[in-house]
Amino acid sequence: MKWKDISGKTDFGQQDTKARRVLNTSKKPAGICAEDIERGVSLEIMKALPVPVYFYGTQITIHGDVPGVVLERVGGYKAIIRNANGSIGVRYTAIDAEKKRIVARTCRVSKCKMSYTQSSTGSELHKGFHGEKAQADALALKASIPDVFIGSAYFARDPYGRLYVVSTFAAIPEENLWAFIAWLSDGTVQDAATLDALETEAKRKSDADYEARMREYAIERAQREEKEAAMLAPLRKAIIAASLAHYAGVSYSGLVLVAPFVNYHSERLFRYKIYKKHGRGMKISTVCTKALVPRSALDGVKTKGYIGTAGTVKGWIAA
Repeated sequence: MKWKDISGKTDFGQQDTKARRVLNTSKKPAGICAEDIERGVSLEIMKALPVPVYFYGTQITIHGDVPGVVLERVGGYKAIIRNANGSIGVRYTAIDAEKKRIVARTCRVSKCKMSYTQSSTGSELHKGFHGEKAQADALALKASIPDVFIGSAYFARDPYGRLYVVSTFAAIPEENLWAFIAWLSDGTVQDAATLDALETEAKRKSDADYEARMREYAIERAQREEKEAAMLAPLRKAIIAASLAHYAGVSYSGLVLVAPFVNYHSERLFRYKIYKKHGRGMKISTVCTKALVPRSALDGVKTKGYIGTAGTVKGWIAA
């Protein structure tokens, strides 16, 4: 979402306090290639590289030689960039993908304090507030966010003016992940085993709900078809009484077919389909009336649809 009126921003996690480097401080092999980064890497792998690695608010900078950098988009996002000083910048969209999936999974199966979203600019958590206590509740939530990940938290408003607490979620150390998950889920999820169990239960319930809906749908469909059959019977009798012959074959120019049509909620109608030659194919128009009409009444009806040369039509030939 596009946020506006951003205020009260607080930065979290490891942030490099030194000024940005004018030069690449190392030419040693970085111990990682662009392909490794493109597949997604953890924060721990980046910290363990044998070259200087600096952490900033928008990227992790590697000072060293990273082979294979072609500056392509990573997973749809441009995650690897070459900085002006020759160093390689890795945006947080390529960092801690698996940990971010765990956060997303948690939000799907438990009632979390904030919602999780991911976009081309990164990952974030947010929660909206309204009513008389909106300001106080927003202040309390922002103050409770634990400083255990790389990111930020701030107040913002959506395009409709509703107040939100927003937290960018760039990366998180492995040792902090489950403590953060426990905070986010209000204690519901404490570890991987709990998360797996909740997902299993959610799937079981989803499958059971789906099967129940399919059973209800089958019953409703059978009832609808029975009712429609009862409504169609007198219409078909009227067609036969009018000495209209049944037709089944390839459509041809000038053919007018009438078939009984049920408006399930209210009226019984006759539907006329008029086929006219159109190049190598046919054009078709449909007219619905409350009573059988002679063919002359359908002359000059403007055609609207189109069917191909292989189209087969079945119905009753209009008088």
